[in-house]
Amino acid sequence: MRLLFEILIIGTLIYLGWEKPFKERVNQVRGISAVKQSVSAMERTLAATPTPTPRSIP
Repeated sequence: MRLLFEILIIGTLIYLGWEKPFKERVNQVRGISAVKQSVSAMERTLAATPTPTPRSIP
């Protein structure tokens, strides 16, 4: 009986993780959407890139 229960749990986990990663499911439960994640990653990338300083023409 225990073996059947373990097989059902493993099968359920495989079924749930097949099309959508667990990380996305956890973020969805927390209320974080993929759009917010991509925007925040893009903001961090833009903040990390230095802006060129303007030079005056002699």
